Amino acid sequence: MRTVLPIFLLLLAFAVAACRMEVRTPPGYDGRPARWVRTAQGWEDANRWQRVLYRHRPALHPAVVAGVQLFASLMALLAFPAPAATGAAVPLRRDNLRPHVHPQATPQAR
Repeated sequence: MRTVLPIFLLLLAFAVAACRMEVRTPPGYDGRPARWVRTAQGWEDANRWQRVLYRHRPALHPAVVAGVQLFASLMALLAFPAPAATGAAVPLRRDNLRPHVHPQATPQAR
């Protein structure tokens, strides 16, 4: 315990110091690395170009993908069934939530 506490406090001090450091970025920097491309006008940063969003239809309908996933999961459940339960299910009584044994389940009632 004596070695864990100083290491933890040292890490905590480094974390606090790292959070308080001020980082300056150049004006106009959006965080993405520059991707310079040669164009007819010279070298340009491709990140500053206007992006054109294309709307396209997906190759598969989402319901088809969901159906395949459902089928695969059901086949996996059938291929690897759960082991059988070791004992018979015993219903719980609502009044005290203790197992209630039916008279026909006891050997003396037969």
